[in-house]
Order: sequence, then C-alpha cells, then structure tokens
Amino acid sequence: MAINIRVQTWSPADACIEYDLAYAALGYETRARHAMDVLSPTAAVRIAWGFGIQEELAFNENRRWFASAGFDCEAVTEKDHERVFTDVLKQRLRECKRKVHALIDISSITRTRMAQIVWSLTRCSLLETISVDFVYTLAKFQPPPKRHTRNSAAGPVSSWFTGWWSEPERPLATVVGLGYEEDKALGIVEHLQAPDVWTLVPRSVELDYDAALDLANKRLIDLVPDAHRLRYHVEQPFQTFLALESLVDGLSQRRNTVLVPFGPKILTIISLIVALRHREIPVWRVSGGILQKARDAKPSGPVYGLRVTFSAKEPEVQTHHQAIRQ
Repeated sequence: MAINIRVQTWSPADACIEYDLAYAALGYETRARHAMDVLSPTAAVRIAWGFGIQEELAFNENRRWFASAGFDCEAVTEKDHERVFTDVLKQRLRECKRKVHALIDISSITRTRMAQIVWSLTRCSLLETISVDFVYTLAKFQPPPKRHTRNSAAGPVSSWFTGWWSEPERPLATVVGLGYEEDKALGIVEHLQAPDVWTLVPRSVELDYDAALDLANKRLIDLVPDAHRLRYHVEQPFQTFLALESLVDGLSQRRNTVLVPFGPKILTIISLIVALRHREIPVWRVSGGILQKARDAKPSGPVYGLRVTFSAKEPEVQTHHQAIRQ
C-alpha cells in the first residue's frame, strides 16, 4: 500500500474552522468529553460511540453532553468498530469529493480501536487525502489500582500491525513505554526476552505520576542501561514522534524491533504512526484477560495533539529509457 504519512505539530490554535468529521469515545471517564468541550468543533458529522459495556461512572453525563452537542451516540462493539468507522469515513469522502479534515479524540478509546482507526484512515486515503488532528487529554493523577492483573495475553494490537522481518535471525530489540501498573512492562520484556531493551518514560505536568511510575517499574529500570532510558513529555507529542521515529530508524538497521506502548495513550497513536512509516515494525498490546474495574479519569486541563496527513503516493514517472529497459 503506497501511502504518504506526514506528521506535524498541533495545538488548539491550529484547529480547523470546520471539520468534516469529529470522533470521540463515549465512555465512563469524565475526560471523554473534555477535548470536544474545549475545542467546540464545527463538524458536518459528529460521532461519539460507546462500547456497549461498563456504562457507569460518568457515562450517562457524557452521553447527555454529547447528545446535546449534536453527536451521534451509538454503542458499537469492538468487533464491528472498524467496519462501521470505515463506512462513515468512506461516506464523508464521497460527499466531500476533496481533502477531508477529521478531529479524533483518543483520550478514552481502546488501543485496539486506535489501530482500527489508523488502518482505516490508511486504506481510505487511497481514495482521497485525509488530514487528521489526533487530540489527547491527560488524566489528573490518582493512585494506581491496588489490585494488579497479570499479563495473560500479548501480541500485535491488530492483524494490520504484525510487522514483518526480512531477516528474522537478527537480534531483537524491545521499545517499551512505561505506565504505572506495577511490573506490567517488566512482564512483557521477560516474555519477549530481547537482548536489547529501551524504555520510554513519560513525564508530564502531573508530577505525582513520575514517582508512582518510577516505583512501579523499579525492577525494570534497574535492568536497563541509563542510555536506554528515554524520557518524553506527554505535552510534546510531536517531539516524541521525532524521537521515536529516530530511535526506530536507527534500531531497524541492525535489530528486529517491537514497539510496546504502555503508558499514556498518546504514545500508542505515535507508535502506530511510526509503524506505518516502518512497516516491518510490529506494535504490541498486552491484555490482563479480565475486564478491569472502571475508574474515572478526570481531565488535567490542556488538550495536546498531532496533525497527521494520509495521502496516496503519486506513481513514479518513468523516463523513456527506463520504460524500454522494462
């Protein structure tokens, strides 16, 4: 699939005057509606899809807010989500008949749905260029859950992000984002048994996260060389993209690399975009195997984001001599 992926910095001041599509998750977290409330986007089509499960905590308040703001509030299962989203996106492309601008809030959606959205955008951009503002709201700090769930399943976030290695015998490198669930990242590192491990350590304005995260990952941090502990700022997603792109580009010259973006969801969308630009790189997710207890996440305030443009590559123009040789 010949696709151009262009990534740019974004701030609320860069928001479009009018979007063709605005998408958010209708979940139980208070922050689920925060970005759309702050940005107040004008959009021809607005969707806020629920999950059909765990309709508790702030769910009803979110549903009332989205409905009053003109959003279509449906429950869409994980199984149907990619197909339904692709249908909506294709319909917008047919109606607009030009470059489409979309606003997508990733704050409260699952990593699986993120992968589905990114792949759908990639496929549909063969029809027309699509510019997407991916936006994210960091949650206010709350202590990590006391109940820890073991990693029961691990693998590519979707079949579209399994990657492929032309030289499978090369040594493995694992690039893992750190979250504040105790030893969750260590578990996947031990599972993959990569001789080369890099950690991506989030830092943000919510300073309480720093101490909790360092404590939860102490055993892994102690195992990783200082030079392989890379800090990134949640408030600077474009700089994080550049750093991860550079790291992956360097590692892929000599290693088979796996991305495992635990931690803030902004790192997941960045990892998926990097993987699109390096199709040999898989992106993994880890499941605890059971439905985790719902915990509300309240917005910390600012909205951060990236602008990503998906477009079909122009076919290369052959010279007369190249055509004859073929």
